[in-house]
Amino acid sequence: MLKRSFFALTCAFFLNACGDGNNQNSENGSETFAQNGNESQSVPRLRACYKGDAWECQVENEVVRLVNDMRRQKLDQNFETSFVARQWSDYQARVAEISHDGFPQARQRTLREEFPSYEIYFRAENVAMTYAPNAEPKKVAQILVKNWYDSIGHRENMLGKYSAIGVGISKRGDYVYGTQIFF
Repeated sequence: MLKRSFFALTCAFFLNACGDGNNQNSENGSETFAQNGNESQSVPRLRACYKGDAWECQVENEVVRLVNDMRRQKLDQNFETSFVARQWSDYQARVAEISHDGFPQARQRTLREEFPSYEIYFRAENVAMTYAPNAEPKKVAQILVKNWYDSIGHRENMLGKYSAIGVGISKRGDYVYGTQIFF
C-alpha cells in the first residue's frame, strides 16, 4: 500500500484577548496558570498528559520537543490544551477528514466543559493526517512536524509569537491525526 500524507492548509486566527497567559510557580512548587494575565485568579495546572493513552502521550510530547528545538523562545506545553487538541484529533479520526471547522469557538467550548475555571484564548491551529502503519511514537512525531514545517503557513504557526502549545494525537487504523493549538 502506498504511503500517503494529507495536510490541511493552515488556519490561523488572531484574537484580541487579554494576553496569552503567564505561567507562575506558587510557593508550594505547584505550577499554576494565570487567567487573563490576572495572577490573583490562578488555578492549578496539569503537569502531565491527561486522558491520553501512553502512545498518544509519547507522540504529543515528542511533537512539542521537536517544535521547541526549532524555536528561540520555547513554548510551554499546556496539557489542558493538549486534551482539547486530542479531542479534535479524535473527532477527525472518526470522520476520516481533517478540518479547522469551528476553530476557535468549538475548541474553547471543549476546554470550558472539561476545565471550567480556565480562560485560555486559542490563537492558531495546525491539523494533519498521515499514513503511519506500526510507526513508533518518535517517528510519527518526526513525520508530522516535518510536514508541518514544510508548509509555510504551518511553519509560521510553529515559529510564531505564542507562549504555549497543546498537541493532540489520535490513531485510527494505520492513520494518525494530529492537532496543534497555539496561544
